[in-house]
Amino acid sequence: MGIAIPKSLQILSPKEIKFIIFHELRERNFMLKGENYKEAHKRATLAEDYYRDHPELLDDKIKAEING
Repeated sequence: MGIAIPKSLQILSPKEIKFIIFHELRERNFMLKGENYKEAHKRATLAEDYYRDHPELLDDKIKAEING
């Protein structure tokens, strides 16, 4: 399954897009577990910040988020 990247995001580097994809997946998964958007967004931002400091772990974490 592919992910369509909107034209407005195509100016970003592939590395930056990975962080955005991770954030959105994490946020969605929190909301699927019953969290409201505001709390899910805060928690996804904290997780994104962690992976910005540990980018070598990001690909595996994205895969885990996709698989739920």
